[in-house]
Amino acid sequence: MELKNRLTVEQVAHRIKRTTQTVRSWILWAESIGKEHPTLKLPRAEFNGFANGRTYSVEDVALFAAFANNLKYGDMGKWNATRSWGKRGKRINKRRALRASGIKVKNKKRRKLEK
Repeated sequence: MELKNRLTVEQVAHRIKRTTQTVRSWILWAESIGKEHPTLKLPRAEFNGFANGRTYSVEDVALFAAFANNLKYGDMGKWNATRSWGKRGKRINKRRALRASGIKVKNKKRRKLEK
C-alpha cells in the first residue's frame, strides 16, 4: 500500500532487490551505531498512523541503494554476532578483540581433540 508518495520498508526492499529482513537489519544497525560510520548513512523514517510503520519517500530509495553498494563484508559482523547469536556471539566478539590485540587464543575443543 503506497501512502501519498511514501513507501513502506517492504516496497523499498522490493525496489532495491533485497529482502525485507535485510533492509530492516540495515535500519536497526544504522540506528544502533549512530554517527560512528561516516560513509554508511540511511534516511530517517517517518512513522505514520498506518500500524505505526516506517515510511520513506521515493527519493530515499536511491540512498538505500547507495548504502547497499557501500556496505562492505564484515561491516555489520560484530553487531550481527551480538544481536543474533546470543552468548555464542559474545564469546566470538571477545575472541576477536583478543586476537586483534595480539593475544593468541586457543580453542578448547581443539585441545581436547589433540590429547
